Amino acid sequence: MTVYPPSVSSPRWDSRTKRIVVLICLFLIGWAIWQITDVLPIIVVSVLLSYLLNPVVTIIDQRVLTFGPFRG
Repeated sequence: MTVYPPSVSSPRWDSRTKRIVVLICLFLIGWAIWQITDVLPIIVVSVLLSYLLNPVVTIIDQRVLTFGPFRG
């Protein structure tokens, strides 16, 4: 005998509810961006630097740090 869990169903959202939820989410995202505007340029620059310097660090790790006392 197989026992199935009870089906969980909730009513479907109508278009007005979906619109309200989207507007609230957009407001919260905008508010969060507004709050971090002071540090946003620092975050953007750090992401760009890490993206640009990753190949250099990889080359150093593979070629330079495999010799001598840095060998892992």
